[in-house]
Amino acid sequence: MKLSVEETFPYPIGILLFNSPEYSEIVLRSLSSQDIKVDPSRVVITVDGYTHSKDEAVGKDNQVDQVIKIAEKYFPNSRIVQNTNNQGIAKQFHFLENELFNFPNSEWALFLEHDFELFPNYLRGIDTLVKVANHFDEVVQVDCTGGSAIAASRGTNSVYPAGHHWAYALKKSHHVERNSILSVYIDSISTSYYLRDWQEINNTLQRHGVYPLGSDKDHVEMAIRNNMGKLALTSGLRMGRHIGAQGEHFTPEMFEKMGFNDWDSYSGSDFHVTPHEVEKILTVLKHEVLLSVHQVACNVNEFWFSKMSQANNEIVNLRNECTTLKSDNEKLISSKSWRITALLRGIDKAINSLFKKS
Repeated sequence: MKLSVEETFPYPIGILLFNSPEYSEIVLRSLSSQDIKVDPSRVVITVDGYTHSKDEAVGKDNQVDQVIKIAEKYFPNSRIVQNTNNQGIAKQFHFLENELFNFPNSEWALFLEHDFELFPNYLRGIDTLVKVANHFDEVVQVDCTGGSAIAASRGTNSVYPAGHHWAYALKKSHHVERNSILSVYIDSISTSYYLRDWQEINNTLQRHGVYPLGSDKDHVEMAIRNNMGKLALTSGLRMGRHIGAQGEHFTPEMFEKMGFNDWDSYSGSDFHVTPHEVEKILTVLKHEVLLSVHQVACNVNEFWFSKMSQANNEIVNLRNECTTLKSDNEKLISSKSWRITALLRGIDKAINSLFKKS
């Protein structure tokens, strides 16, 4: 059943913004332009601080005040929280979870970031998927980004394992069941998020039986979810667009390499899927999740293998340089000019030693 134009999106919405006015403008405008209404009293916007952030460390301008003004322009009647010091993505989303799931009638909540633009029917698509997910205890997270590691072989009106954590709705029961482990992860981040100690994080989580493929929030949450036998699904239809070419985990080169420049614009298509259709492919979805985890593991292994190869090449170059310097040094020591000036260098050293004692 679709929501009508007169109806309001029924779930609370949390939005994480940071030091990017251009992205914030696009995302908030896209949220305010949905084809169903958003209740501003059920929207919480947190704007992370500039101080101690990666942007500060690399010398980017502080534009947080501009982001605040943009948030007030689009959602003046919502709760807007500004941090003085940078908290990082993981801590900010943890804060938003605790806030949103305290709202009445919040069996699900929607979480947005400043770098994913919603097409006008995005909230309608989320409502469709949530209604389907309510029939399955395994399904605890849904999005309509169309971002999956699995080819959309079943067409657009189907569901696939979620490949990203963008613009997603989370089930409250999963928030509750994973909170003790996720809190341990949050507490283990004792520095800025971008400086987090991945080894400490891994050691901490492994004591709880969780083995993430990375130390970032998304990999940790995926590992917890897989450990609990839960599923995160995305739509076959792409109902939004990733715009974060420059961000915490992306550079323009990586953005283009991963094909995000080619993501489709809004087509106006509606998304349709029923519980019966999902039930028929539930076993297939579970196998696809395992396949997607395997693909992620291969990608992580390839990344670190590339890093190790690069490091090994640098070590070889340094050894070659050391060998060359050692050879040059031996030639210099054995040279006639070195022997002739040895006495003078000895006298100079003795004079300097005398001055230091004086």
